[in-house]
This record gives sequence, structure tokens and C-alpha cells, in this order.
Amino acid sequence: MSRRRRLAATAQAGAELPKSIWRAKDRTWNDYLKILRGVEVWRAATFANPQSAATVEALTDRNGIHANSITEKEETLRPEFLSPKENKQYFELLPAAQGHQSFTDHAAEGALFAQLVGKARGMDKLSFGALRLLWEREKKRILELLKAVVGTGRHRAMWKWASEVVIPKAGMDDYMKLMAYRSISLLCCMGKVIEEVVAELMGEEDERRGLRSDGQYGSRKRRSTIDVAAIMVNRANIACSQGHIAGVLLMDFKAAFLSVGRRRLIHAMR
Repeated sequence: MSRRRRLAATAQAGAELPKSIWRAKDRTWNDYLKILRGVEVWRAATFANPQSAATVEALTDRNGIHANSITEKEETLRPEFLSPKENKQYFELLPAAQGHQSFTDHAAEGALFAQLVGKARGMDKLSFGALRLLWEREKKRILELLKAVVGTGRHRAMWKWASEVVIPKAGMDDYMKLMAYRSISLLCCMGKVIEEVVAELMGEEDERRGLRSDGQYGSRKRRSTIDVAAIMVNRANIACSQGHIAGVLLMDFKAAFLSVGRRRLIHAMR
């Protein structure tokens, strides 16, 4: 065998070695999963997603103070992205209403299957894919649970727990600034289904009673951003035709919502 062929064979063997190791590890892991029983399944899950040891750049808050350690970064990010903690965590329960009477099986199914299967799971680790499979086998029990929650107005505590995660925004120039990050809240998927159903019922009731402002276009049926833009352009044209100067004030209420105290928000709504 010539030297060139030996070098080619050595290079090919070197390239195949990592692949063969990966296939052997994958085969061993799958064989191990097949023999697991009971609690051993959950113990094995801790090894499924190893945590990376990636480092995060230093952060600079609004006052120009630098945060380098993990603790300093946590103290910097917490007040910026997470809701303020309130001393009183429990509120008086309102008497049961008649909202559950307009609750239908179609509304529950629509709320469940409208969610994307790939959405992140909450602390209970149940995905929407798992809930869809459960719907096919235990549809009656799920409907009874949803109707009980809507009828009594009592949201299960385990569905309220969320994992707050701060992630970087894509395409930012400077990741040392706080504005280069955003927070996401990972709620339990069943809790999201309940919230979707309740939001739909509340929206229908608000429309029926005429409680919403005519100027609200978000989260309303048969209204879109195009309608808002058309109205804004029309008013600007009218103002300009009358010799006036038109201006637009844009406010990001969604970004400010996370930092609003719950008690203050409830007081303003009442």
C-alpha cells in the first residue's frame, strides 16, 4: 500500500471513530432506557440534558454599574424583568359565578389544540403533545376538571408556579446592556389551557356588555393592527388638511406590564 493510501485510510478511520463512539453511546443509552421501571425513569431524566458551562458577559445596569459575578447579575436582572414580590400572596376569593354555564367542549378542545406542540413546558414537565394524547384517552376527566376550575374560579396553585428565564435577544450589538435581554415565563401547559378558556369567556362577556373601549383593537375578534393604522393615517390626513400638525405617541404597555404590582393593577381595574 502506498503512502498516500495509508494516509487516506488513516484519515478515514479518524473520521469514523467519533461517529462509531456516538453510535455506541446512543445504542447503550437506548438499551438502558428500555429496562427502566418506575422511579428509575425520572432518575435517568436528570442525565438527558446536561447543563453547559457557558459564561455570560458582564452586564451594565441603567446607572452604569457593572455586574460580573453570577450573584451580581441576578440582582441586576431581577428588578428589571421580574414582577415585584408582594407581601400578601393570597386574596379574597369571589363567589362562584355562571361563567362555566357557557363553557363548551368545543372551547376546551380549541384552547388545547390551538397551542403549539413545541412550546416550552412548565415545572410539571407536561408538554402540549402529552396533553393531546391524554385528551384522546381521558377527555371526560379533563373536561370535568376544566369546568370545575371555571365554575369555582379557583386556579390550582401548581399551575401558577412559573420558571422565569432571562434570555438574550437575537441580533443585538452589545450584550453588556440590559436591553439586549428579555424574560420568558414557563408556565404549566394545563394552566395555559385554562387561561385560554377563561380569556375567551371573559372576552365574549365583555363584548356582550360593551365594556371594552372602542379604541381597543388588541385581543379582539374582527379587529387588527391594519385597522389601527388606517384610522391613524386618516386622522393625520384630516389634521393636515385643516392646517394642523399631527403627532403620534407610542407606548409599550406590554413591556411595562411585568413590573406592575398586582394589587395596584387590581385596584386600577376596579
